[in-house]
Amino acid sequence: MPPGPRDFTLAVGVDVRGLGTIAATIAFAMISAIEVSASAGPNAPNIAPPKSPVPSRSLAFAYDDARLLLPGQSKSSWLHVAGAPEKRELPLVVFLHGLNWMAQNHVWMGGGRADLRPIADRIATRSGAFAIAAPSQTKDAAMARTLWTEFDLAAFVESAVVAGREAGVRIDRGRVILVGHSGAGCSTDNGLFSAMSRDDDLPRAILAIDTCIDEEMGRGIARTQRLVWMTWQELEWPRDPTGAMRGFLEEVEPERVEYLRMDKLPVLGTDAHNSIVPIALERALPELLRL
Repeated sequence: MPPGPRDFTLAVGVDVRGLGTIAATIAFAMISAIEVSASAGPNAPNIAPPKSPVPSRSLAFAYDDARLLLPGQSKSSWLHVAGAPEKRELPLVVFLHGLNWMAQNHVWMGGGRADLRPIADRIATRSGAFAIAAPSQTKDAAMARTLWTEFDLAAFVESAVVAGREAGVRIDRGRVILVGHSGAGCSTDNGLFSAMSRDDDLPRAILAIDTCIDEEMGRGIARTQRLVWMTWQELEWPRDPTGAMRGFLEEVEPERVEYLRMDKLPVLGTDAHNSIVPIALERALPELLRL
């Protein structure tokens, strides 16, 4: 069983202590690389061989492509090393996207809706280096009941470990944080619910971002052996969290009551359902990565 969440308290309603003003800024930078080559004559002296390429800190890798992806698509998953790589093993954040009507590959890793890699880099300045890996589902990805139906977290972590070696880092299998957005937490048969029912230490904690909040979710959390941190916004999707609390309290064992944390986060502007993702990550990951 993972370490108990001693530093967490049960909070219902708005919990924005220490949050301050949140501004989400997405910046795009174009970098031009100029390669200068010198031409040497036939009698040129010895020339040093080219240096070995530096491992990419951000790369695509295959995981269950045949089942998850539409024909013509490949390498369903993306790994990004956030922060300066270190000699120690890095914790791993696994991100499950929500409904994917547009069937976009790498939907939150620069291939579609948004790019979480700059957000992860910013979080790493506070938490230390970590790896974030995100699988994509483009086949049958328009409904919560068909999303992540057979996702094997342990197998995905092993694939991410191999990808980590390609990126020049070692990943700590014992420090995995699972994050799910929207439809990834709306079916009791798959997604985040599957992870909640595991009887081992994988994952160490779960972060639910603007998922469904109802009694079934509360009961699922009550049966888990790990901390579950739920975040949501009400600007675009008003919900009453009392149902989830009721389901949780009806089934939770007394010693596990601290395994639930609930935060309603302030989100302004348009597209609040997606805008909450970087806000929730910056709110929660620095703490969860210390578990």
